[in-house]
Formats: sequence, structure tokens, C-alpha cells
Amino acid sequence: MKTVEFLQVAPKLATTGLIRVAKSGEKNPGLGYAAIGSTDRQNTKLWRLYGTLENILIFRKAEEVNETLKANGINEFVAKKTKSGNSCRLILSA
Repeated sequence: MKTVEFLQVAPKLATTGLIRVAKSGEKNPGLGYAAIGSTDRQNTKLWRLYGTLENILIFRKAEEVNETLKANGINEFVAKKTKSGNSCRLILSA
């Protein structure tokens, strides 16, 4: 996925409530590890630096997250459960 494509998906992800959204100008917002950005500049930095959202842990079951993603029209990412099964991470869909 290219940065431009991610910038189109990021606002949709921000409205789902699955991932914390860093405020504009927030100091050390944890971009890529705890949050996605609220601005295109933050999200461009995140995607160029990491190229993934797998670092962000979502404290919900994968099935619930996948339903939320489908309901919001996000097909680019899929939730993958962690070893514990109580949380998940977002990976690029194939």
C-alpha cells in the first residue's frame, strides 16, 4: 500500500473508535505504536516511517474488529488475533 492509499483509509479508521487518534500538534502522540494521526501530515509520517499498523494493539477480539471494519467500508485492513486471543492487530488484506 502506498502512502496516498493509506491517506484515503486513515480518516475512515479514525471514525471507527478502534484506534486512538492523536490530536493535531500533540507532543509525542505515539504515532504508529498507540495511535494514528488526525491530520494528513501525521499519517504521512506514520506510513513512511513504519509502512504498517501492526504495531498498534487493539483491545478487542478480531471478529468484532472485522465486523466494525466491514461496517465502515474498510477492505484494506483485516484484524489478526494475537496469541492471547483477547486483542488483535490490523494487517493489510491480501
